[in-house]
Amino acid sequence: MNTSQTPPGLSFAINSQDQDNTIYITQDPLVNKLTFTIDTNVSNTVFTPGSLVDPDDVSNTKASLIYLDLSPLQIPVKDFNQIVCEATGWQFQHFANSIIGMAPLAGLNINASSPSVEISISKLILPNPPSGSNVNLWVRYYHVSPINYLNIPGVTYFKVSLLNAPENKKDLHEAIDCVLVSPSFIVNTIDGYPQVKNSITFAFKPGANPVPVIANANTSFTLSFVYAPSAPGCGALTSPQSALDFIKVQQEGSGAAWTVTPDNNVQNPGWILQPPSQKAIIGVDAVVSFDVNDIITRFEPGPTLMHVQYHNVPGYNDGAYSIVLDKIPHVSIASLEVSPNPSVIVDGTASVELSWIASDYTSLMLMPFYEDVTQLNTYTAKLEKSEVITLVATGSGSSANQAISRASADVLPVINAFGVTPSDVYFHDYPHESRFFWDVATNDTVLLADDSSKNTEIVPAKGTKVVSVSSPGMWSLIPQDSANPHTLARNVLIRSFNIEAQANDCGFSPLAAVASPSAAFIAVLNKAANILSLRNPLDFSEYAAPIPTGAGPVDQVFSYGGQYLFVLNSGGSVTIVKTIWNGSTGIYNFSVLQTIAIEGTPVRIAISNDDKYIFVTTSLIGFGKLIVIENKGGDVFGVKQDIEVTQNPSGIGIDPCGLNVYVAMTGDDSVAVISYSAIDQEFKYNRSIVGLPAHPVDIAVGDPHGKTLLVVCGASNVLMALNAGDDDASTGQRIEISGAPVRITVTPDRAYAFIVCNGTNAATLISCYSGAGNCKIMESAIPAGTKPVSVTMAYDGTAAYVSNADHSVTSFNLVNYQLRNTPVNVGKQPTDVAVSADGKFAVSWHNVLFISNKPNYTKGIYIYETDSGAISTRLETKDIIKCVFSPSGNSANMYVIQQDEQEVTILETGEFAVKSTIPIPAGAGGLARFPVELGMSANGLNLYVISKDASGKYSFLAYTCDESKGVFSLKTDLTLFTSSASNHIMMQYTPDGNYVFVGSGADKKIRVLQLGSNGLYNLNSNQINLDILARTMVVSPDNNTLYVILQQNMKSSIVIVNIKDLKSEEYLFPATYATLVNFQQAVISADGKRIFITDANIAGLRVLSTMTLRVIQTLSWEQNIQYPMGIAMQGDDSRLFITGFFSGNMAMINQIN
Repeated sequence: MNTSQTPPGLSFAINSQDQDNTIYITQDPLVNKLTFTIDTNVSNTVFTPGSLVDPDDVSNTKASLIYLDLSPLQIPVKDFNQIVCEATGWQFQHFANSIIGMAPLAGLNINASSPSVEISISKLILPNPPSGSNVNLWVRYYHVSPINYLNIPGVTYFKVSLLNAPENKKDLHEAIDCVLVSPSFIVNTIDGYPQVKNSITFAFKPGANPVPVIANANTSFTLSFVYAPSAPGCGALTSPQSALDFIKVQQEGSGAAWTVTPDNNVQNPGWILQPPSQKAIIGVDAVVSFDVNDIITRFEPGPTLMHVQYHNVPGYNDGAYSIVLDKIPHVSIASLEVSPNPSVIVDGTASVELSWIASDYTSLMLMPFYEDVTQLNTYTAKLEKSEVITLVATGSGSSANQAISRASADVLPVINAFGVTPSDVYFHDYPHESRFFWDVATNDTVLLADDSSKNTEIVPAKGTKVVSVSSPGMWSLIPQDSANPHTLARNVLIRSFNIEAQANDCGFSPLAAVASPSAAFIAVLNKAANILSLRNPLDFSEYAAPIPTGAGPVDQVFSYGGQYLFVLNSGGSVTIVKTIWNGSTGIYNFSVLQTIAIEGTPVRIAISNDDKYIFVTTSLIGFGKLIVIENKGGDVFGVKQDIEVTQNPSGIGIDPCGLNVYVAMTGDDSVAVISYSAIDQEFKYNRSIVGLPAHPVDIAVGDPHGKTLLVVCGASNVLMALNAGDDDASTGQRIEISGAPVRITVTPDRAYAFIVCNGTNAATLISCYSGAGNCKIMESAIPAGTKPVSVTMAYDGTAAYVSNADHSVTSFNLVNYQLRNTPVNVGKQPTDVAVSADGKFAVSWHNVLFISNKPNYTKGIYIYETDSGAISTRLETKDIIKCVFSPSGNSANMYVIQQDEQEVTILETGEFAVKSTIPIPAGAGGLARFPVELGMSANGLNLYVISKDASGKYSFLAYTCDESKGVFSLKTDLTLFTSSASNHIMMQYTPDGNYVFVGSGADKKIRVLQLGSNGLYNLNSNQINLDILARTMVVSPDNNTLYVILQQNMKSSIVIVNIKDLKSEEYLFPATYATLVNFQQAVISADGKRIFITDANIAGLRVLSTMTLRVIQTLSWEQNIQYPMGIAMQGDDSRLFITGFFSGNMAMINQIN
């Protein structure tokens, strides 16, 4: 949008009868016959009638008032009082200090195109004229709408020449004219842009009736301008001082013979131009010109006058030339915005909307697009990479009237996918191949990094890579054009797992137990009671009331999205149960959505990976069927088709893409292959794989590509690993599985399979990632319970569930961490621990703000060297609140806040000596502010401090950091809230530094601070309200999710906040957990899949899956650790550190290797 800086205003002039802008020096009251003119640059300028008052009393009237100040003319009071002003419809009054007041008697409206308002002035004499040939006059005016309101005056300056009264000589204008020979524009200088030096050229040239005019020794021409002492300077060109300092007048061409002498009058500077004596001022056809350079003005735009007065021209009256100059506004750009910023690449480009606000331009050019956007206010740009957008605005007048604004448009690659399969490797199965796959929307390169070995490789934006890994570790994918790697980098973890068997008594003989893929509960079938029992995984207590099923439930499967549970009933039906999270209660509700009748005796049920089709095998007399149930959307399901197969169909396997369904045929020792026809849009019997050992009872699809079939042959005690394309099993791999194997399940990445054996009450772990011919037994005789009848795998790969005939469900937890048995002493009552970015140091301390009934704590910090195990102490006499290591691997800083210290202390991590301090300034009223919480963004660019003063006012301070130079600048200082109560303050922040979350225990609220485009944090109007006290919180490494863990009054829950829209959902932990858990502090894994929480009730920690909020591992010390509180994780997730409050020590938990 093109707006104008030219302000509305009035302009004034005093013209003599025969000479504009002139007053004659005379004592004859009949000589000066003057006209005072009033003009406007605004449409519909309104003069309001009313009382004419003293200039000091303008607040007592609403009349439009004009005060002409004639004091520079030095008219004696008695002569001033003789001046007569006359105009129809106007009233006049003389005031002190040579001011003539004017006000309309009736309403008057004028426009910019209207004739001037003219007021005659007579009987003005100058018995004591001021020195100099001209003076600057001014007018102050009030209540002229819409120019000024209230009692704020407008002030306009103008100039008059002071000339001797005419003596019946000639008028020089007829013989010689004075004109501009350059544009009349003067561009003003404004803040934020370079100073503009303007130049004009004027010339004397032959007039309308040219004749030679001969100069004498006293002939002179005086150049001057209208001056005002300071801005806004309406009507004036510049200030006298600016004219003295900058303006230069030089002869041009034929004017070289003239002399130019500055008149350095500090109030009214000018330049005296003298032609050669006894020579023609100009020839008949000649032109004499002068350059006026370096005119600089900060005055507001509008017209002004240049005066050239002449004296002592033989044969001619003294006179003056008045030339209008146009002060024009400097072009300006108020803003240039890029939205969204940063933007992301989609299909090779990022689309951004560019918008701007600019003033007084004649053209706009947008670079680097070379687009003329003069007629536009916005522009949609397509960017392939980050660009500096430049808007060039050009104004009138001169090439110097230009404004340039730049904005960085940050184009971020989008990591659409980054994963690895398998991500969990059995700890005895190394070396093992893992396949990395990624898809990044970027036009630049991508770095794949092994964080353990520090090896990196530049890879294309989309691709796969198979790596032989010899140990667990973290891998990172980093787009190379990222200025902030923590915004874009994604991590995956290859974890080692071991199997931890846990028996859970459910009080009945379960037939199948399956874990919800989206919630913590386990669904267990009770065939005898025809019900579905929902259990909590931690203690196997009831999660909700049982759900009735059809007659004799025998098998079940969850949809991958977790919304539906399909129960297969031996009575000939499928019961569909819908699970809905209830936001008001924080738990899931269940309802029977539909029951579908099916033909035959049901055997098994399975579902495709896309949740589109549910497959059921049934037995009939002499043959069997595969029944296909279709999810039609909108909670509607129906039988799509049934496909006849041979005798006694049993287990079902589905390949990853859902095109092929494999059915174990117990009756004829084969596998039926059912394939989907895209042409006919239905499943069809394709072929059979024959020649299997006796009684294939179950089947699974192994390896990530779905090319391996794992067939359990119960009567033969054999597992056959077949190529999916084979027609005969004789070429398959035969693996002996003793003890009557009955069921098989595979991990989600299809790298491993569990087989349970009814005869040995055990399970066997198979490695199947490498496909048929390379499958192998990793572990056998895993205790499974008495007479296992089924096994299922949690969709998040964290556990398998075995249903047994002895009223138990055995959980095979795939655990990733193990205890290190010997804790180290770290002083009394340690509450916290932090780990350096390079993993070399773990520092523990007692937070003095922690309220405890045991005051005998150890001061200072304990430094544990992870390589050697050596322990040192520092700051031994200090009460510590918080320690934070710099997240930058290139920095050797640790930041510490201490009680009653108005600063942040910086320690270097070589010897942990004090390096420097960062002061915390006093707050409002000069009150000292003391830190209570500390943090640093993952990019190391922002240091965050929460402070509190004596009045209970909490503030948020954000320092920008240049750690390499040791420069820390306070950029944001915001008041958060005031609380006089004892308060538990927590702070978390997104790795990219865009959001900071501050939790307050006093009012159970979380304040949200958001980083603006100006680099300042702003307090978001949305805050997160909590029902009970928050114990701890963590932010996901992808910047998307905040997890808040709450526990108070026998109630515990977790609040999940979507950071982008700050919408939150609270999920209640079961009521029975109230006595089981006592949550303290938490950290989150580098891939965002696990939350680790210290639990004081078990003297250890709980590991939660972020996908299901299910406790997937419990680690506990029976004696060595008491009341664990603090927790920290090494950057690559290889190790955790935990402090025991009562035991005064620190324990380590290592990743299984």
